[in-house]
Formats: sequence, C-alpha cells, structure tokens
Amino acid sequence: MAIETHTITLANAEDVRLATRAASPFSIEIIVGRDTVRLQRVRFGVAGQAFSDTNYAFLRRFETIPWGSIRAVPRFSGGTEITYKVRSGRDFTGNPEV
Repeated sequence: MAIETHTITLANAEDVRLATRAASPFSIEIIVGRDTVRLQRVRFGVAGQAFSDTNYAFLRRFETIPWGSIRAVPRFSGGTEITYKVRSGRDFTGNPEV
C-alpha cells in the first residue's frame, strides 16, 4: 500500500536487509547503483535463496507468511551507495519500472 524510496551505503561485504514484510506482497527495485549489488529473497521467514545478480526482486503474499525479506550485498570489493524503491500492498505490480 506504499511506495518508498531509500538511499543506503553498503560497506565491503556487508549484508543489509532492504525490506521485510509480513503477509503482504512487495518488491525491491534498484534505481541508482544498478548492477552494483546482489539481491537475495528470504521466503517463509527462513528459506533464503542464493544471491543473484539482478536489479529487481519480489515476494508474493504467500511467500511472506509469516514474513519475508530481501537482502543485498555489494557485487564488488569496496563500498557502494544505492537508491532503491520498495513497492508493497496494492502498489505491488510484479513488474520493474526501469
């Protein structure tokens, strides 16, 4: 039910949780700093998938029960700054905008 934009700096090999939702679909799209991070989907509260080289990741409603999250790590050594958009609830479309 919301669209949020955030900017963060990731240190070398730092693992950061970008968003967490419970029983609600949501997506993460990297806007600035594309192709500089790897994203991981954590489904059903425990089932973390492998990190993938993508700029967009989403979780459907059933995958966020009891909760789900999307995490990021830098692809290259050294830190990186990214700006990302979180779409959740009714604003979730399942398709990247960029």
